[in-house]
Amino acid sequence: MSSTGEGRGNPLQYFCLEIHMNRMKRQNDRILKEELPRSVVAQYATGDQWRKLQKE
Repeated sequence: MSSTGEGRGNPLQYFCLEIHMNRMKRQNDRILKEELPRSVVAQYATGDQWRKLQKE
């Protein structure tokens, strides 16, 4: 009788899935860290432009 990994689950399969999920999470964290400074800089830039417009 051959085992298909059904029933109690295949530990290797779960291990590979866990590695994949961790890799995706790290990738998403890195993307967020790269995007955040850009959005903050853009916000300050528009704030400076707004102040210049108010002075004129």
